[in-house]
Amino acid sequence: MGMSKNFLNFLKNSWQVIQREQTVPKFYYQLPDRQILPAGTISRVFQPNECYFEIRLAEMFLADKRAYWEEYIPLGVILSDFIYNGQRHSVPFLVGNQLLKPIEQYLEGEYVQYLNTRIAGPIPYLGDDLALFVGLFRSRVGNRAETLFSFMETLVDAFDLGQISPYLKIAQQMSDGLGNLLGQAGQGVEYRMGNRDVFVDPALNPGDSKEFRECYLVYLNCPENALDRESLRVKDERLLVEQEGSLTPLRSYDYCLIHLKSLPFRNDYTTFPCYSYWLEALKRLYEGDTPGARGKFLEFVQNLSLSPDMTVKHRHDLIATFQANFDQEVEKAGGCGGSRGKRGLPGPPEAPSPARPLFKKPPGWLNEPEQA
Repeated sequence: MGMSKNFLNFLKNSWQVIQREQTVPKFYYQLPDRQILPAGTISRVFQPNECYFEIRLAEMFLADKRAYWEEYIPLGVILSDFIYNGQRHSVPFLVGNQLLKPIEQYLEGEYVQYLNTRIAGPIPYLGDDLALFVGLFRSRVGNRAETLFSFMETLVDAFDLGQISPYLKIAQQMSDGLGNLLGQAGQGVEYRMGNRDVFVDPALNPGDSKEFRECYLVYLNCPENALDRESLRVKDERLLVEQEGSLTPLRSYDYCLIHLKSLPFRNDYTTFPCYSYWLEALKRLYEGDTPGARGKFLEFVQNLSLSPDMTVKHRHDLIATFQANFDQEVEKAGGCGGSRGKRGLPGPPEAPSPARPLFKKPPGWLNEPEQA
């Protein structure tokens, strides 16, 4: 497996602060299916070119409210190394003030808890190994590291991390900057917990204990042997401890629960730049310009076909669906007099809105609302 140079440089730089702060190995555990509730849960394997992966912060728990936001700011760093658009890329994602504050919950006036938010994705899984570093650091309120991290988070927040291409233009600089920020002495950054791991391609290593499949990853701010791994459970995206047959929330340590999730489809395609060609095709169709509509529809298909943010399987299904939709719209436009006559007269002024196309949905379509 070849990790990108950028990923290795980040680990080299950030590992300096980890070595300074970590006197004993910290707790890290990938929960097997038998510890996921309800019983009988079977996680899905990531199949190359057939699914997307999402990285979600299922839960973060900080045991001392007074230490966080009043004295310290949590700095979460997730660095993932994977193949995208034919090349291996190292892509950093940040978990800081802008992401955490809106989902913050106070428990009993002493704890801080964050629940169920997407960090990255959906991203097409194209095969080969996927490397993942997850680290929670903290910085004193008001120091230079907090300011720099907040600035970096603002830059990342300007991008749609479900469409990676634009973000890649600054991803390498972000990784270098983060590695230097976390690794330099005197920056006031403390390492709290984390780990790095590599998940192998299931197509090449079927049944391997580290095959890339849906899973929950637990990072605890405690020594690796401080807690019985077999006692941990996940239910409804929450980390629990089973003791004498009863389940209770874990409250002894700070922790992060990361969920690597598989999606067979993505339903945010309306945010893709090429979707504007589809809307323009419908607009022209109901203005009576059928040839122009066909041209715009062809542009839509061409751009969708070249999108690196879709799997091959989903792209083919989606194009087939839109082709069927376009053919139906052509029939509807013709039936209401939408085609141009010999004098080039436009269609009726009261044309259906292009924002509400009639969608046929392929099997397994996710969360797509029914259209009239």
